[in-house]
Amino acid sequence: MSMMLLTVRDGATEVDVEVDAGPTSSVGALIRSLPVPVNGRACYVGQTPLNPRGVVADSPLMPGAIVSVGGPGEVTRQVTGDEVGKLRVLSGPDTGLTVALSPGRHRIARDAAAAVCLRDLDVSRSAHAEYRPSAARRSI
Repeated sequence: MSMMLLTVRDGATEVDVEVDAGPTSSVGALIRSLPVPVNGRACYVGQTPLNPRGVVADSPLMPGAIVSVGGPGEVTRQVTGDEVGKLRVLSGPDTGLTVALSPGRHRIARDAAAAVCLRDLDVSRSAHAEYRPSAARRSI
């Protein structure tokens, strides 16, 4: 399992939550654990409905996602690996974690405020690495 920070929106209510969900975790279980009463309403990430029978790896859920309860959220653009960057953890406690990254600088560390927060004790607490994807190149 890995910790994932999500924002949950239900009408005017907006709550940041941290959930323990890995790639094979049930989307339905994650929806049932949300801190707002879902009561059978559909949940979305952007315009994409979440399939309660699916798993996290096959859904648009990723750290930083906004989950809208009861109706679609704002139109979002899915970042693909060819456009700018997706960082995927290949080993350690966060194996399977994939983070979509926009152009710019992204700090990788154990610090919860880092763009890519990892739980691996071999990762530096405040600044393990910096990833800088752009349309032209990627650098670490």
